[in-house]
Order: sequence, then structure tokens, then C-alpha cells
Amino acid sequence: MATTPVFNLIVSNSTIIVSQLRQGGFRRIDLHTQVASTAANVVTLLTKQLPHAVVLEARLPDSDAFDLCRRIREELGMTELPVVVVCEGSISRAAMAKVVASGCDEVLSAPLSRGQLYDVLADYLGLPRRSQLRVNVLAQVTARGTFVQLRGSVYDLTVSGARIRLEQPFVGESPLTICIESSAGQELLLNGTVVWHRPYASGGELAVRFLDVKPELAQQLEVLATWRLDQQDDVQVVTLQRSLTERASFAGLAEQLKDKVLFDLRHLTLINSMGVSHWVAFLREIPEEVEYSFAHCSVPFCTQASFIPDMVGAGRVRSFFAPYFCTACDREAERELKVGDVTVDPALVPPTQLCPSCGEEMVFEDIPERYLRFCVRPKPQF
Repeated sequence: MATTPVFNLIVSNSTIIVSQLRQGGFRRIDLHTQVASTAANVVTLLTKQLPHAVVLEARLPDSDAFDLCRRIREELGMTELPVVVVCEGSISRAAMAKVVASGCDEVLSAPLSRGQLYDVLADYLGLPRRSQLRVNVLAQVTARGTFVQLRGSVYDLTVSGARIRLEQPFVGESPLTICIESSAGQELLLNGTVVWHRPYASGGELAVRFLDVKPELAQQLEVLATWRLDQQDDVQVVTLQRSLTERASFAGLAEQLKDKVLFDLRHLTLINSMGVSHWVAFLREIPEEVEYSFAHCSVPFCTQASFIPDMVGAGRVRSFFAPYFCTACDREAERELKVGDVTVDPALVPPTQLCPSCGEEMVFEDIPERYLRFCVRPKPQF
């Protein structure tokens, strides 16, 4: 039987954080949490046992999370401990200097989307995240002393681990050897251990944490987990996976692009400052003769593009998702819009949307002048 690793967290006494710990991937792992109501409580718990990560609300009764994070780094010397801070509302640019100086690893703005905290912690805990990535995989395991090969597909991949859909029941034991085949036909060999296993009638689902990943192999995984390039008629389509963080890698992509390129960003749900930096640098590498645009832009991407024009480089947005809210039935919904649907003169005005549940008109759940800034740019030519 595969052993299930135990993950220990110290978290603030916050309903937002606690509710996230009950969602998605957290329910499939052995998670032990210690709840701290004050900064002093957090420090006391840290001196007793080092957790795998700390998740804090921004404002604590006796301190703010960023001052506490600095204490954790400087006074306690825990420089490698992952610390995530959850804020209610956005962070001003003036406050960003304090955030950077604190040494915290991630800052999330509430309200959080479903499973967002899991996606952030997955890289630090060595867990797989949700993704639209699909690549073939061959797992080699030992079952009762016999060498067994299991075939399936990886539909979630990070440098730390993968989630695998098997074509037959899993009957092996940890550790196991995994062979992942990239879209270019390259085979990546990795060693891993089973985090959890879910059996199905005709196969099973397996979450695997990779062991001892060498730097060169890690770089190959970063590329495979970041983007996929396909050809659709006369247009190259680049599909970005779920995260745009410091681990995103666009190595070798710019040189493959030619003529017309469409970036599909519908799966992009997690973006941080380092990811923005990598993305902007990549766009600058695209040859000038390449005409590119963006479709199905996710809300996180639009939020960044509204503040940072370089997020779209020399390209143009064709379609995007926008947040709406129904006050009649308390329902949130994202609607995909075309840039042409937005009124730009004399002011930016989003189109009217009706609630799919009650039929009442929904309200736009952001400031139009801020969120829709990218709509005033010229339309794409294809």
C-alpha cells in the first residue's frame, strides 16, 4: 500500500482561509492544521514545530502579517519556510514595497476563487495542481515483487509532481518510475512517490510527488507545464496552462512563432509578479513580423493587463472573461465578451448581462474604467 504523506500548516483564524482548506485538492491529502489567532500564537507554534507552510490573514490583532513575516525571516531564521498572506481587497502600489521587504512568498486578494489557495500551496508542498495539460505517461511500479507497467495520461503537471489518469487499476507500491512523453516526442524519466490514489471502475487517478529532480530535467518540466503549441489552419495557437509564476518557462517558444499567433488564456488562473516579468520578457522576444492576439483572456490576466499594458505587448485582445454578480440571487458569474461588445466612448461601459438562474440583470463586479482599459487599444487584424 502507498503511504500518504502528512502536511502540516499553521494558519490564521480566518473564515476565508479555513473555507479554502476544505475545498478541492486539500480534501485528498492528510492535512494537519494549527490555527493561530494572533502573531504571538504563530511565533509560539513555530518554535515548537516547523510546518510545511504558513498561511496568514493580512491583519492580525497584535501585528500585520508582513511585519510578522519579516520576524519569521530575520528573528527566527526561517528563510525557506513558505509564507502566504491573504488580503481583503487590493494592495496599493505604495504598500508593495513593504510586501517585498517582508519576504512573504505569495499575496492573495480575497475573495478567493474556488481552490485558489490549494493551487498556490501545491508547488511548495510538492502536490499536483489542476490543469488542462494532457500528455501520455508510462508508470513502472513494483507490485508484490513483480515489475508492472501502467499506462495513462498526465492531466496536471508541475515541477514538483503530477496527477495521472490511469487506464487500468493501480496495484503497485511507492516509489515508482514515471516516463512522460512531451508533445515533441521527448521522454522525461522521473522517480516519484504516491501522494494519494483514487480507484475507478476502469482505472484510477494517481497523484505523484517527484523525487530528486535534477536542474536540467526541472527546466524541461517547466516548459511542458507552462505552454502547448498547436497549428490550427494558418494560425499557431499557444495555450497557456494554469499558472504564470516564477516557475513559468517560455524557453524555445518565441523562435517557433511565425506569421499569425493566437494565445489562448482561458486556463490561466494564477499570476504573480515574477510570472508577469517572465511573460513580458517573452513577448519582447517575439519577432516583429509575427502578428499575435489574445483570446479567452481569464479574469486574472485582464486584471494584470489593465494595470500593466506590457502584458499584451504589441498584440491585441480579441475576447475576454469579465466578472458579473446578481444581487437578486447572490450569484457570481464570469461572462466571455468580445472587445467590440464594450462601449468605449465617451466612457468604458460593459454590455448588459442577465443572470442564468433568475433572469435579472447582473452588475459588473469591478470598476469598468479600470478593468476594461485594454479595450481601447486597436482591434486585431485576424
